[in-house]
Amino acid sequence: MKTKHLGIMIGIPIVFFVLFFPIVYYPGPGAPSTETIDTQLFETRLLDWINTEREKQSCGINLDGVLDGIAAQQATIIANTDPKTIQEIDNQNYTQVVNSYGYECTKENGTIGKIDGIILRSVHSKFLNVESITDWHMTQLFEHDEARDMLLDPDLEKIGIGIAISDENIFALHHLC
Repeated sequence: MKTKHLGIMIGIPIVFFVLFFPIVYYPGPGAPSTETIDTQLFETRLLDWINTEREKQSCGINLDGVLDGIAAQQATIIANTDPKTIQEIDNQNYTQVVNSYGYECTKENGTIGKIDGIILRSVHSKFLNVESITDWHMTQLFEHDEARDMLLDPDLEKIGIGIAISDENIFALHHLC
């Protein structure tokens, strides 16, 4: 009799563990944790793709370290902002925002240019790896005429790319000089 009760007392927790462990710990198909997205590799892949498209017009673009750092800081702000305010952030004057960091868009000929910005947001659970998210982002950039025109503008000399991850989204902010 004691053996029967002992078996039930041990058996019930085991049954619950077996039944509920997959529900509690299973993140869902293709749902990477934020640690699985290498933001530096993502940034490099984006820059490579942009330059591949720009080289068709014989005009590559350089990643500017300072502009890149500013874009990273701004992307982090965006990732920590209420998603409803992202449009307001996108409507800001990027030249003024970047100037507030003490940076001016100085062109090779010495003139001061304006800074444009492009924000892309995606749900990171849709992507299995950096290549798939890069492909999606680049497709989005080149399917939108305004973004494509900004990225392929032959007067564009420098870019800063900021990548930030929130609980649900990946944000890529492009500062263009």
